[in-house]
Amino acid sequence: MIPTPSSNSLARCLPAALASLMLMGGLNAGTISFSPILSDAESGISQGKTYTHTVDFNGDGATINGVVFGAGGLIGANYSLTGAAQLFSGNNQNELPSPGGDGVNDLADTFFYGGPVEVLNLSGLVPSAFYRAGFIVSGWGGSAQLLKGSDDNIQRLFDRDGDLQVETGQLTPVIINFDYQASAAGTIELTFTEGTLGNSFHQYGFFNELTNVPEPSAAGMAFMALGGLLLRRRRD
Repeated sequence: MIPTPSSNSLARCLPAALASLMLMGGLNAGTISFSPILSDAESGISQGKTYTHTVDFNGDGATINGVVFGAGGLIGANYSLTGAAQLFSGNNQNELPSPGGDGVNDLADTFFYGGPVEVLNLSGLVPSAFYRAGFIVSGWGGSAQLLKGSDDNIQRLFDRDGDLQVETGQLTPVIINFDYQASAAGTIELTFTEGTLGNSFHQYGFFNELTNVPEPSAAGMAFMALGGLLLRRRRD
C-alpha cells in the first residue's frame, strides 16, 4: 500500500508542531514591560494567580487585593538579595490615594538600595517553567539601569522608575515586569546594574508569578503520533 499524501504531510508537519508546543508560553521570555499602578485594584495583583514569592523588602508586610507580601530581609524563603545593604524607611513619594492604594503604599514605604550591582536569586521554581517577576517601584527620580536574567545573560536597559507618566501627567507607582524561563534546576538569577554612578535600583518588594508550565504530555503525544506514523509507513 502506498502511503497517502495526508500521512506524509502529517509526518512532515509533526516536528514543527512539536517545536511549537515546546515554545508555547515562552514567547515573552526575556522581555521587560511596565504597568502603572493607579490603585490596588488596578495593579493586576490577584489571588487568582499563582505566586512563588511575594515579598515586602525592609517592611512590616503588606496586603494587596488579598495577596499577602510578607516582611522580607535580604535572605528569605527561596530567595536572597545581595549588593543592596542600605535601608530606607518612610518613603511617601507619589503615594496613591487612600484607601484605594493602601496596600501598594504600605509596600513602597521602605526599600533596600545602595549597590552598583544588586543580585536577586530565586529558587524552588518549577524546572524550565515560565515566570514573571514584578518589581513594585515608586517615583524617586529616573536613572538608567541594566537588568540581566541568567536564563539568557542579556543585559536590558530600562529606567529605574519605569514608565511613570500617566494621562494626568502625574507620577505614579509602577510594576516593572520581567518575563523569564527558570533553569532546569528551578532557579533564576536577576542582576541589576546601575547605569549612572550613585543611582542604584530601589528594592521595595516583588512578586514572582507562574505564567506557564511546559506540558510534557503534549510533547509526548506528538512523539507517539510521529512514531506511529513511521511504524505504519515501514509496515506498508
